[in-house]
Amino acid sequence: MNRTRDPGICPTCHREPRLEQGHYVCGCEGVYWSFKGGVAGSPDEQELLRQQGWQLVEVSRLIKLPNDFYWVGPYGNILLLHDDDTWYCETAPHRFHRLEEYLAWYTGKTEEIPAAGKFGLPGSGLIWRLMYYTGLLQVSLLSLRQRR
Repeated sequence: MNRTRDPGICPTCHREPRLEQGHYVCGCEGVYWSFKGGVAGSPDEQELLRQQGWQLVEVSRLIKLPNDFYWVGPYGNILLLHDDDTWYCETAPHRFHRLEEYLAWYTGKTEEIPAAGKFGLPGSGLIWRLMYYTGLLQVSLLSLRQRR
């Protein structure tokens, strides 16, 4: 594995995209952001994640969005692997930049891991993701991709 963490901020203005008037924007003029979907990962990544208790979810089975995947950890944490060799997990401590580091910590320190989601309920990350896709949630939630 050679994945680095998706910083979730604009590389130009260094601001996190926010929802304004129906569009995700940062501090740059004329720049809009869209959702950055997930991939299942390489066969080696999939095997490692499954061995550590993560489960792969295909979003298209739930909401008819093609080719979007995410992983749910044993404690409900949501992990996205992106096609640009980056990863994102809302609840992962910011000190982890490489996916291998985060997974090693996650596996060895599960008693310290916060439950997924802003509500503080186990598994609520999945609920947030579904709310995001169905439009019930109008906040920036997961990784976003810049578009002009």
